[in-house]
Amino acid sequence: MNEITLFSILLTLCIYFFIAYLVYAFPGFRSARKVWKEVTGKAMKISGDKHRYPIELKNWISNSRYYIWLTFNYILPLVLGLIAIGIAVVKVS
Repeated sequence: MNEITLFSILLTLCIYFFIAYLVYAFPGFRSARKVWKEVTGKAMKISGDKHRYPIELKNWISNSRYYIWLTFNYILPLVLGLIAIGIAVVKVS
């Protein structure tokens, strides 16, 4: 087995698992976004001229936790899959 054959097999596997991840993860991603919109839509709205830094800090922390979770569970695997596919394409060609 030469190097091109090995990377061709790895490229095929990467593409297969990338597509499989897209198919299986997209409903969870869509559900998480929908639930987040519902939760934030029902949240208390801040208005007025008083100090509200504790509330804004809690909102910022909550939003940050959600986006970090979303990134690690859905976006990062897609990015790494695309990088692996790109490397395999470069090695094959």
